[in-house]
Amino acid sequence: MYAIQQAFSIITALCLLSGCQAVQQSAVNLFEALGGEPFDGVHLANRYSKLPHPAALSTFAPAGTPDGAYAITHSQTGLTLKSRVQAGRFVDAVDVYYPNGRLQSHTPIANGQVHGWSQGYAPDGSLRSRIYYERGQATRWEQYDAHGNKTAHGDFAP
Repeated sequence: MYAIQQAFSIITALCLLSGCQAVQQSAVNLFEALGGEPFDGVHLANRYSKLPHPAALSTFAPAGTPDGAYAITHSQTGLTLKSRVQAGRFVDAVDVYYPNGRLQSHTPIANGQVHGWSQGYAPDGSLRSRIYYERGQATRWEQYDAHGNKTAHGDFAP
């Protein structure tokens, strides 16, 4: 049960940071409950030039997860997290899929940290957001409309 709860926390965090609207409020509640500073997406809509950093993403797999392919589906949201585990950590990338099988988010991992562009997609497959991570720290973001046009962008406050 703990492993499922931990995986749901990871799915929720990845969805929030990659543009998933369906679980946005639950992720904000999770971050606040853990004492983190929430990143609720409203900041993007308001187009602040400098945003507070979102809560850090963990690359640790649930305790006891064996090396190899990893997948878990959340029973309430239907979201499926897929990755590969090595020595207790997710490696290469973490991908989250909608119940319809389309990619919801892709978050790259390098050297044990989130690194590179994390992309968030709408259920129809259109790109909705990107967040750039440099060695585990979110540094900048981009928001897109349903037609793929960049509508907002900015930097996270240091």
